[in-house]
Amino acid sequence: MSERPHDDQARADLHAELARLEHVFVAHEDVSLHVVRSRPWDRGERRAPVLFLHGYPDTLDTWSLQLASLGQSHPVAAFDQRGVGRSTAPTGRKGYAFERYLGDIEAVIDDLTGPEGQVHLVAHDWGAALAWMFAEQPRYAGGCARCRSSPDRTRT
Repeated sequence: MSERPHDDQARADLHAELARLEHVFVAHEDVSLHVVRSRPWDRGERRAPVLFLHGYPDTLDTWSLQLASLGQSHPVAAFDQRGVGRSTAPTGRKGYAFERYLGDIEAVIDDLTGPEGQVHLVAHDWGAALAWMFAEQPRYAGGCARCRSSPDRTRT
């Protein structure tokens, strides 16, 4: 017996959840960052949103399953880092300095929660390196409720 009807339904459900996500752009310094977030977005939400950071050379699409699933019951967001996906690229190499990436994370958090808000960071690969750099900086640490990086692959 084929699992195909179940797979087709699961795929349709995923696409329906992804269609409910809101796409916005956050301007920061020299770039415009493409952010996807669950709706409705309420800054008065008491639970800290989960912000997913993708690796290189990925885009926020890496997190589509997590956004669709967790977004049904919890505020979630992800964004394309500078120069990838639908985010714009900086002009010149200096636009890719670590400090710029950390500022991008701060700008997205501020847009999602306000300047005093916090998020749970979940990250992979390059995004994990940025998340840990962000969390260890006293300037940014207040924006992190928790920081978690995911393994490169699941081992059984």
